[in-house]
Amino acid sequence: MNKTLSAILLLFMSAGLAFGSPNVSVVADSEDSKLQFASAQHEIIAILLQEEKYDSVLPELEKIFALNLKGNNEKLVVQEVWLISDQLVANGQFGLAHEVIDSALPKIESPGNQFTLQMLKGKILKEQGRLKEAIELYRSAQEVHR
Repeated sequence: MNKTLSAILLLFMSAGLAFGSPNVSVVADSEDSKLQFASAQHEIIAILLQEEKYDSVLPELEKIFALNLKGNNEKLVVQEVWLISDQLVANGQFGLAHEVIDSALPKIESPGNQFTLQMLKGKILKEQGRLKEAIELYRSAQEVHR
């Protein structure tokens, strides 16, 4: 497993998780159950990325978004988005990386976490050579933090 992809698994596990694969209907009340589901979901996404099944990545990530994780757990979701986006960019899937971030942004409540995702989007634009757009996005990110 790629070091970057395994990092999020370690984050989920450090939150006190065991391996498990509860189905979505079981995951409702407990944050631990939600995190266990997210951990297994992360592994599914890692395999899809490894197999270059990019069309399936966003629908599987949406299952993590649907858990509606908040607080420190929301930060784990942002880290997952960052890791997935990095992998997509490394494989030339810039458009999908932008879709992943754009899908995550409205679901993230914390201004700090929104800032992180905007910075990520700017980083990807910069890597694409879309410098004017990157500058505009970085300025927008600054506004979130004022």
